Amino acid sequence: MADGHGDLERTRSSIALFRRLKADGLFHLGDACDFLKCKTMLPMVRLLEESGVRAVKGNNELQAERGMAGQLAGTAAAGTMVLRFFRDMPFVREFDGLCFTHSMPWGGIRSVYEPVDDGGTERAASVFRNTDYRIVFCGHSHVPVLFRWRSGEIRRERVETGARLRLERKERYIIVVGALERGGCGFFDRESMIYETLRVDSPAAGEAGDD
Repeated sequence: MADGHGDLERTRSSIALFRRLKADGLFHLGDACDFLKCKTMLPMVRLLEESGVRAVKGNNELQAERGMAGQLAGTAAAGTMVLRFFRDMPFVREFDGLCFTHSMPWGGIRSVYEPVDDGGTERAASVFRNTDYRIVFCGHSHVPVLFRWRSGEIRRERVETGARLRLERKERYIIVVGALERGGCGFFDRESMIYETLRVDSPAAGEAGDD
């Protein structure tokens, strides 16, 4: 999941969905929080920690960490906890030959602002050329897209919600999972090599508490 931008209910719903699917790893690919929505930061951080979600730093976490450091650190222990969580977030996580990142899988600060998907394939080509990851999962661009590499040829493919794609072991991929705030996330089964795009909706108005 990626780009929830403070949407606690969709984040909770997506975690519950992945639990039902028996996922053995939960990853949030950045912008779980929104630096303009301060009140959601602490509950979001607690939700990610309590649920065992492995989060990476997005541009919103970076902006909050830099621009609000004094404000957060100067408040109660809760503010310090949020700031520490942001500072400890890595830009990239690796797992079993897979890469999880907000956007470009290198470059630190620059990487969270530079989208892999700009409508073409040049940036994707750079990722394939300069890394050996089998699959890179990323967010930032909000629109679900798949880049497919095979024998030096790269294709950009739009991925529809509900798609179920069998990935080929002879190919390499960059998968932009879409934005959780728009109801999109993805599930990857490493054994079958099947990637699914999933829809997560917020609870109906009135079901979630206002506090």
